[in-house]
Amino acid sequence: MAEYKVEAGQIGAYEKVLVASTVDTVVFEERVTTVRVISDGTAAIYFTTNGTAPTVKGQADFQVPKGALTFTEEITEGTGTTLTVKLISEGTPTYSVETAQAEHSA
Repeated sequence: MAEYKVEAGQIGAYEKVLVASTVDTVVFEERVTTVRVISDGTAAIYFTTNGTAPTVKGQADFQVPKGALTFTEEITEGTGTTLTVKLISEGTPTYSVETAQAEHSA
C-alpha cells in the first residue's frame, strides 16, 4: 500500500503503479472539488473519494473501466480541508490522480 501526498498548490500524483488487490492512497492537502483519475487502460481501477477503502468490483466505488483512460468525479460530500482518494485494481495499471477544478475556474 502506497500513499502519496499532493501538497497545497500542487495539481496531482502522476504515473503511479497499482499493486494487484492492494489499496493506494492519494491525499490532497487542500480541499478540491473535482478529481480526475487517469489510467493506462490495462485493468479496471476502482476508487473512492470519501476516505473509505475500495474493493475490486465494489458496488459503492467509482470505476475507470479497463480500456478507458479517464474518469472525472465532482466531489459534493464533506467540507474538510483535505481530500483522500483510495484506489484498487485486480491488475497493475499505471494511474494518475489530479485535481480537475482548474478547468472549471476559467
